[in-house]
Amino acid sequence: MKEIKAGTVLVTEGEKFLERSLIMKGNVRAVAGGLNLLFRAGDVIGLCEADKDEALFEYRAETDLNILPFTGDKNQFKAVMEKNNEIARYCISSLFRQMNDIRGRCGVLRVESDTLWQYVRDCYDRYVASCEEDGSMPEQLPGYEELQKPEFEQYPPEWYEGYYATMEQMLSVWDYNKTDYDFIYGFIVKTAEDMQEMVSYCKEVHAYREELCRYLMTEDEADLFRLYTNMYMAKMEEGVPTERLLALKIKIKEIVSFAQKYCETEAASYQARMEEFEKNVMELEKQNNDKTMENAMSNANVKEILAEISGSLDKILAYAECGEQVAASFKKFVLAYKKMSNKNSSDDMARKLRHELTTLFYKVYTAAFQVSIKDREVPVLIKMLFNFGYVDEELAGVNNAVQLYQLAKNMPTSPEKGVYSMYEWLMAIYTGQKEPGRNEFDMDYGEYLREQRKMGKISEAQERSLIDNKASKVLYELENVFPSVNKISFGRPSTFCPLFSKHNILKPLESVIVTEEKITDIIQSIRFVDFGAFYRETMYAEPDKGIPKEVIQVEVLPDVILAPNIGTRGVMWQEVEGKKRTTPARMICSVFQLEDLFLTMIRLTAEFRWEMCKRIQGGRWNDVTERSLTSEYCDYAQFYKKNKDLSTDTKEKIKVQLTKARNNFKEMFIVDYISWVRYESAGSPRLNKLVRNILYTYCPFPKAVASKLVANPMYKEIVDKHNIRTAQKIHHAENVCKKLTNMGKPIPEEYENYKKFLEM
Repeated sequence: MKEIKAGTVLVTEGEKFLERSLIMKGNVRAVAGGLNLLFRAGDVIGLCEADKDEALFEYRAETDLNILPFTGDKNQFKAVMEKNNEIARYCISSLFRQMNDIRGRCGVLRVESDTLWQYVRDCYDRYVASCEEDGSMPEQLPGYEELQKPEFEQYPPEWYEGYYATMEQMLSVWDYNKTDYDFIYGFIVKTAEDMQEMVSYCKEVHAYREELCRYLMTEDEADLFRLYTNMYMAKMEEGVPTERLLALKIKIKEIVSFAQKYCETEAASYQARMEEFEKNVMELEKQNNDKTMENAMSNANVKEILAEISGSLDKILAYAECGEQVAASFKKFVLAYKKMSNKNSSDDMARKLRHELTTLFYKVYTAAFQVSIKDREVPVLIKMLFNFGYVDEELAGVNNAVQLYQLAKNMPTSPEKGVYSMYEWLMAIYTGQKEPGRNEFDMDYGEYLREQRKMGKISEAQERSLIDNKASKVLYELENVFPSVNKISFGRPSTFCPLFSKHNILKPLESVIVTEEKITDIIQSIRFVDFGAFYRETMYAEPDKGIPKEVIQVEVLPDVILAPNIGTRGVMWQEVEGKKRTTPARMICSVFQLEDLFLTMIRLTAEFRWEMCKRIQGGRWNDVTERSLTSEYCDYAQFYKKNKDLSTDTKEKIKVQLTKARNNFKEMFIVDYISWVRYESAGSPRLNKLVRNILYTYCPFPKAVASKLVANPMYKEIVDKHNIRTAQKIHHAENVCKKLTNMGKPIPEEYENYKKFLEM
């Protein structure tokens, strides 16, 4: 037995084998162009090269190892097995594992090279089209004209799978005590030759893939990343709308993601280039921001704004009429907070100050809102409090306060399109357009009142009078929902303070403000990939119109409420309003979102899909006998170790993923859903086949996306199955429509929309 330290190279590619070994403990990584295999205890190093002296891989100890060398010479292989049939058993079992891993990688590499070729073509074609749209001259991509589609044949042959599966079954019951070792040795050599052919094929495909990679990102920077980042900076200087820049930035991040996935050789430099680009963007944003501010400051209106925001704290407290004691305490604590050199300090004094400020802030906020209800025209300064948590011009920074004033005057939100500022949301509850939300104990307003009555805090008569009292409803929202969503969306609970402070501004405000346009564009982008994201199943019955009872799908887009803070998290607060399924979900974002808004909204959509499925399924949401998104995913995540359709390597990845998600199946699903929307929809496989099947069953791509993916064997079968299921539903819907037409009745709009949904 030999002990070897982690990181030790056992043999390099092309080097002569000094010894072939059985791994007794630990892991070995075998790497060669495009192949990255993990050998574990029970695997044999050097099987792939059974008839050769030179190594096809670099074999490196990934962990500390115990190995048992048994021969160095290829000619001694047969003699060693004859002397020790346990070595023969280990060789055969390891042989099949290695064969299956290499065979699987052959198919993946071929698909990846096809995907990468198509992606490079689409990227450059889209770049050229965008330039032509703007009337500018596109830059050339060196060598692009000579770029040829890969013509790799399908290898290995399909019969390999059945042949080696049968041989594995036969040899699992073989009597190694009586066997003819000419057969065993011959089979090992034959299989080794097949593996060598596959390794050679993998190296060829991998080399082509590396050639394609230079079009994405390369050392000399003559690549798609440079073309797109140059376009972004140029458009930014032109002052194009934010949504166009957002779409470009998403594309740039996508290029980096593809490069990091496919182009291992330069992986370290890709993130550095992305960071440099983001730094340049921030500098340009700052310059533009400074120019905007200079222009604004030179404007005569700014003098009026400065006069308006001067002494903000006193003006807000006077408006709120919150009582002398609350006003005096709040003012004292704000002044103390302003003097703190480190407002995020974790010491007891700082924590206590933030806690006191938070408690008093909500008292002032609530008092000010109650006054504003009676006010025909709410002052802009007070809107700054409601929509941004603003209280003081020095705490916010004068320049920032001017920007906030201008934003508050014309908030870039739209309640009609489901995007609300916090003040607009509270007013929607007060006017009866919306019902209050569920509190942190998952109780809605009616349940909360019942609980209060049971605890003896209110009488039965008071409960009846409060149930429709609009002032009571909005007060419930202010006290039971608003503080929770504000803190969670801020994203850093230990340092949370609801006051707008310049120390929290990590990016220019103009670049991180969440607008109705941004939200609408992002939701539309998600729906383009997952068209059924916001549909929910409901029972439709219109006997008078000729439809006694039909199960249909209805789309209801979510309400997005902007919490008044500079934050990093989105919150999926509730999937429906009250008990009715066909009501909007409620999603919370910070009004100034520091993290990627697109990624935040995908995450919230994933959470919505999970929670909506749970609501529809009720108590059987994780019962696999009732097939649903949540039940099938929970079954997969819970029993993956016993699943014969998953390779050992895949099971190891699932284990890591589950650990990262802290054994929370919902969190694990969210990560997979993000990959589904961002990568799988673009033809870049990231998920294992079981997850891909589940997601395509319940979150299918529309025909426009599926038609591009169907050429990929990874998707063909699941796309075909989905098309068969959908065709059956379309056939039924057409029969219903035909029946209505024959009866001389018009097709109801709801059913017409459902039929369109099926045809997407």
